[in-house]
Amino acid sequence: MRKLVIVVVATVLCGSFVRPATADVILGQQLYYTGGDVTVDILPPSAGYWSHLSLYLLSGGGAIEVAFLGINHLHFGPLVTFNPGTDFGYADGDELVFGIYVWNTEQTYFMGPAGRNPDELVHAGVEQVGSNSFIVGFEDLFGSPPSSDRDFNDNRFLFTGSLATAVSEPGTLALLGLGLLGIGVARRRKKI
Repeated sequence: MRKLVIVVVATVLCGSFVRPATADVILGQQLYYTGGDVTVDILPPSAGYWSHLSLYLLSGGGAIEVAFLGINHLHFGPLVTFNPGTDFGYADGDELVFGIYVWNTEQTYFMGPAGRNPDELVHAGVEQVGSNSFIVGFEDLFGSPPSSDRDFNDNRFLFTGSLATAVSEPGTLALLGLGLLGIGVARRRKKI
């Protein structure tokens, strides 16, 4: 019985820190650099508006365009491969903030939290489609329905390579290690 309790507690502890990959779109999700190359593919848009994708650096309440990556109605398929570390000075664990500039409305919308965008709404959803592959879909209209359909498929991009949606926290890893150590000690005591 005691062994069963230990196994259940260990499973709950480990399960609370490990999230399985799903095919669900997560609105407001962020992408983080993990060292190495990143490839961007433009997927066919459903938008009538023209826009371009860029990598941005958010600083002091403003946004600086670090790299212009491509235009949604002109390019399809593989667009660019770059290394955020060697090309732009990013470090492992830094957030990569991608955004679209919509030519028709002259608005820029960013991935991540709603507060980054002019209408204070989330404008991108992230779907993990492989271990290091993510489809990011943007909403290119300002505001809530009925002015915007909030479908997050107006501009879609496939990002592959040195990316993750979360960076492991040292505290989380330490707790996981303590849980595994506890399981090992319990098993050893049982054998003795």
